[in-house]
Amino acid sequence: MEQGIVVAAATPGDGYSGHAYPGSVVVLPDGGLLATFTGARGQGPHQAVGCYSNDGGRTWGPVTPLMGGETLGLGNTDLGESYADPNVVVVDQRRVQVYCVSLRHDAARLDLSRTRFWRRCSQDGGRSFGPVEELPRHRRYYVGMVSPGLRLHDGTLAMGYSWDRPAEAGRPATGEGTMDLVSGLLLSRDEGGTWQPGGDCHADTAKAADALDHATNGLDEPAVVELPDGELFLLGRTGTEHLWQSRSQDRGQSWSPPEPSPLTSHNCPAALLPLARGAGVAVVYNDHPRLRLNLVLRVSRDGCHSWGPPVTLGPWGPVSAQAEAAYPNLCQLADGTVVVVFYQVDRGPVPQPMTIRAVRLRAEGLPGGPAPG
Repeated sequence: MEQGIVVAAATPGDGYSGHAYPGSVVVLPDGGLLATFTGARGQGPHQAVGCYSNDGGRTWGPVTPLMGGETLGLGNTDLGESYADPNVVVVDQRRVQVYCVSLRHDAARLDLSRTRFWRRCSQDGGRSFGPVEELPRHRRYYVGMVSPGLRLHDGTLAMGYSWDRPAEAGRPATGEGTMDLVSGLLLSRDEGGTWQPGGDCHADTAKAADALDHATNGLDEPAVVELPDGELFLLGRTGTEHLWQSRSQDRGQSWSPPEPSPLTSHNCPAALLPLARGAGVAVVYNDHPRLRLNLVLRVSRDGCHSWGPPVTLGPWGPVSAQAEAAYPNLCQLADGTVVVVFYQVDRGPVPQPMTIRAVRLRAEGLPGGPAPG
């Protein structure tokens, strides 16, 4: 396993106080990689940013602002917004789209009453992007877009997201711990031109008595994968000791009743990836009942019903016992290499400086669960 740095902890004068919450790592049409994440700016509004790699994730270029900033321009139309959850949809060999949400920026408190929904489009395979445009939304508060978009077998584009019930009722949450989130898919049948919601996936998850203060209610930050038979499999972040799972037989229009998955995790999102050549589905998640520790990768070869033994990915380096490693995303190169990106806090919980880390590993060496049949 190779280990590397996408972007190091912020240094004085670079304009950022840290980087966290990867929303995508994708293979671009030319074979390069684009990883997107949030660029924190201290008391200033956050930006949606990204880094490119042209050598399969071994090294990465400088931080590139995608949305937000201190001036108005192609990537910013409102200086009062703080941007987050950037994710990428690769439409075809020419068109790549980057999406994110934004909050009203208030350094004193979070305004959780609504978000706005933004897009920038590329016509050159994701190497440059046109002007930011605001998109309509059917709920007041979109969040949870921490996985890249996917194309379903019938050609539909799909994007995982969540919405908040208190905000929808006009009684916005005071923090993540008072949110009650519903997950699902946004779906596009016109190559990303417009998006419509699929069915809602919600569970009245009861938080543990000693849950973290910012542990959410309901299902948040869904990871979704399409299986070879067309079934969709969803894993959602919860305030319990497990990721919760659900399945859809109708391309996200309805979901089975969510239930605890066998994967232990608390208040952390997972990432899913179908491996090439029918090698199964990989999941990356925090295998810990309380904290964002012990980031592992496991493989299922029976349609996400069971999972093989874990491969530990992070945290790595000279870190403390409480170093966070969370918000993973992963992609697979043409040669079979799997690239995983995540944020890491080296010396304990936030607000310590955050870095974006990467690991590379060979798919054929990953232990999997039982094969079908």
